[in-house]
Amino acid sequence: MLLKNAVQPKAPIIALPMLKPTLILLHGWSQNPDYFNLIKPILEREYQVFSPIMPGFGEIKINYPYNLDKYADWLKTFIIKNKFDNPILLGHSFGGSVCVKFLSKFPNQKIKLILVDAAIVKDKYSIRKTIYYFLIHFFKPNINSSVMEKTFQNAVYCDLLKEASKLKNETLIIWGSRDLVTPVIFGKKIKKSINDSKIKIIPNSGHFPFVDDPMKFIFHLNKFLRQKQ
Repeated sequence: MLLKNAVQPKAPIIALPMLKPTLILLHGWSQNPDYFNLIKPILEREYQVFSPIMPGFGEIKINYPYNLDKYADWLKTFIIKNKFDNPILLGHSFGGSVCVKFLSKFPNQKIKLILVDAAIVKDKYSIRKTIYYFLIHFFKPNINSSVMEKTFQNAVYCDLLKEASKLKNETLIIWGSRDLVTPVIFGKKIKKSINDSKIKIIPNSGHFPFVDDPMKFIFHLNKFLRQKQ
């Protein structure tokens, strides 16, 4: 029997582990998307980091040509299958195209977006020089694959500025100042197109700023993601 004025013991306070935000890294048009491995150990201190290999790359073969819609569907399936709740999306180069297409096709304002030297602008500059660069430097293993050649034509350097301009997502744009594949003027165009966006240009970096200057890259990424967490 409890006494009316008896002091009741307080329930113990259990410190539940804080769940780390989920961060998905999408690679560019490369046969070796492991280039994220340089920054993953550092990012994993604050985030649950996933860097899946997209269909058609590495050992993930495809039997028919993909387009950006198909890659957007693949990303949706990956998120649903793993039960991710509003993951942060980081897309490098071609991976940036996939992220923009995904958020355009499946709008979700709660998802934060990070575009790194993203290949979503198509103009005179990109038609010859960039395709040549990608074929020579990134595409050698599958240069004779007709499926991937057609996928390349379908998916790389589509003009997504109009779709990007409709996004309502908080967006960080990170760019290498010396990028010869997607020049920094592209990043500035994207900044003008996405209302809720910020741009950080990393000096003396090329198309892979997270490799050229990983600490500065992570500094900008963390500062952006910590703002409203």
